[in-house]
Amino acid sequence: MEKKSDVVRNWVNGMSEYRDREQIYEYWTTSSFEEDAIDYLNKIKNSVKKYKIEFYDLVEITKIVRDEKLSSINKILNEHYEGYE
Repeated sequence: MEKKSDVVRNWVNGMSEYRDREQIYEYWTTSSFEEDAIDYLNKIKNSVKKYKIEFYDLVEITKIVRDEKLSSINKILNEHYEGYE
């Protein structure tokens, strides 16, 4: 079974202007990942060599939003997730 990241990667590699750039695929969730999902994501992350895979839960997303001063994402999180801050 082909991973979704492989489908996107094949599409990106078909475009000459993006083919030679570093590719990073990120999975974001506004909740948390279950332990078996973390195990699976780490297994995939450690097995790929041609691109990177990262994954973030709400706690990590909150840190990214604050560190990068992503006010529009912060606003969305505040509007849609009660008790976000």
